[in-house]
Amino acid sequence: MDPELLQIVPHLPPSQEGVGSYAERLGAQLTASYGIVSRFFAPLVDGIERRDDWVPRSPEMLVEILGRSGASAVLLHYVNYGYHSRGCPSWLVRGVTRWREASRERRLIVYFHEVYAKGPPWTSSFWLSPRQRALARKLAQTADQAVTSNEVYANSLRRWAHHPPVVLPMASTVGEPANIPRQDCRRPELVVFGGTGTRGRAFSRFSDDLQRACHELHIEHIVDIGPEMPSTPGNVGPLRVERLGLCSATVISEHLTRSRAAFIAYPQALLGKSTVFAAYCAHGAVAVCPRGLPHPATGGSPSPGVHFLDDSVTGLRPGMIQAVADRAWQWYRGHDLAAHASVIATSAFSACAS
Repeated sequence: MDPELLQIVPHLPPSQEGVGSYAERLGAQLTASYGIVSRFFAPLVDGIERRDDWVPRSPEMLVEILGRSGASAVLLHYVNYGYHSRGCPSWLVRGVTRWREASRERRLIVYFHEVYAKGPPWTSSFWLSPRQRALARKLAQTADQAVTSNEVYANSLRRWAHHPPVVLPMASTVGEPANIPRQDCRRPELVVFGGTGTRGRAFSRFSDDLQRACHELHIEHIVDIGPEMPSTPGNVGPLRVERLGLCSATVISEHLTRSRAAFIAYPQALLGKSTVFAAYCAHGAVAVCPRGLPHPATGGSPSPGVHFLDDSVTGLRPGMIQAVADRAWQWYRGHDLAAHASVIATSAFSACAS
């Protein structure tokens, strides 16, 4: 009988968010590479306004669900706000902790897509941060293996976990093409892809940076891909914006493979946690990420001018653009979907990955 892994994730597709898509892609890769079958437990209902009373907030209920599943290994995708509107899913942490501690034969792997929030005193995240930290600490101490996407989160986990966390930047959820066209074979297009938050910032707060990037990269056309946004402009400067809306992974992959560049408005120090940035790197489209969303910088993150361009780069030559795209692709290959599957398979079923 093939080994089974139970993945706990807030939502699964068709919900438009990266974590659920990543879980599904990871499950397929685990099956292809190691014969590990994934089952999914997604406690939130897609397509209807979320209410916390829909979530099985009772730890006892979660322990019962996990026990009935017969799973000996659980991968929890931890996005604290994904399971609770205030980012404090106590029911989840207590439930998986009790399940894990009930038997030495069980394995708990936690991918920390988020750890805890911070904010100024006038925001709720400031007052809830201590509770969120306590829950994340308990999970890190309970997990047989903690995994996260970037050094910012890993620094917290190293203080709490009994075993060193694995830093594994996110993988592309829209494919990993085998053949990557060179920059001089690509169309003079720039893609803006992702959720409403990152795309909304790109077309509003960072519209000047977007227009400057298009000028420097000799872009003639902008393609907007993602959930419908009334605020999407028809033009950015002299360039027309083509709105594609929601698209299949295949269509997104086709656009990223043939387009010269792609834009993302995201904290540079946290680019490792972005499936959008991962997709740009995997497809060889040179990524542009402006400054202006500050976050403490740490080692190990993608670097401006090395793996992506920011708003300070001018006077670009074709060879420089190609070099950045190449380095980003090489960086991505070190943590592609196959690498993710290897880490999870080894952590959950070491015999399967040997």
